[in-house]
Amino acid sequence: HALPHDPAVDPQGNVWLTLMNANKLARYDPRTHAWKLFSVPTANSGPHGLTADGEGNIWFTENRAGKIGKLDPASGKIVEFKTSTVTDPHTPIFGPDGGLWFTAERSNAVSRLDVRSGAVEVHRVPTEHALPYGIVVGPGRALWFCEFGSNKLGRIDPTTGRMKEYEG
Repeated sequence: HALPHDPAVDPQGNVWLTLMNANKLARYDPRTHAWKLFSVPTANSGPHGLTADGEGNIWFTENRAGKIGKLDPASGKIVEFKTSTVTDPHTPIFGPDGGLWFTAERSNAVSRLDVRSGAVEVHRVPTEHALPYGIVVGPGRALWFCEFGSNKLGRIDPTTGRMKEYEG
């Protein structure tokens, strides 16, 4: 079972998804109904979430490998970035600051990849075992995420890295 995850749409209207257990990314073109598969270089990396940038590159998390990948769909080339002390990246999104933000459940962090330098900032969630997952840009250019383990909603300021948690 390929274990498909987290669809996203690129600027050309293609639908992308990760195939976590197959270690691949899949692109579906709704105009031609054609599928194309791209293999991730790191074995058993567990590609999980993905998002497209404005140039059509696909950025994805490698949940089991502790990496972020960047796929150039035109060439098929994938560049990988290590995520520092974060071992299980999930759900990437571009923040209003241009960085690639992602959550990490077991690492209990919300992190930012500088897409130019490859540097990773790690912001630990104040509540232990919060299991942060999912992230969106919301009001005031802040990033919002869920905490599976604490039943809280989290907010991080992308400029300062300051976090606030809200009990439900």
